[in-house]
Amino acid sequence: MAVGVSNLQFVDMNSTRNLFVFGVSVMLGSMIPSWLGQHPAAINTGAPVTILLTLTLQGFPSPSLSVPSSSFRPS
Repeated sequence: MAVGVSNLQFVDMNSTRNLFVFGVSVMLGSMIPSWLGQHPAAINTGAPVTILLTLTLQGFPSPSLSVPSSSFRPS
């Protein structure tokens, strides 16, 4: 995040559009992980691999989710 914020020195922060984009990205970047932490079952794609990958990328690996070994067998 530091690299992204350091690049703001080259951006016109007097522009309402730039302020809006920066504000929304910071707010969503803090709200989505918090919401997923409170509602881990909200992501239900039906594919255990996808659910586990999505939660892991968000920083919330769930030990209650197990990926069946049959998902990795070539068909």
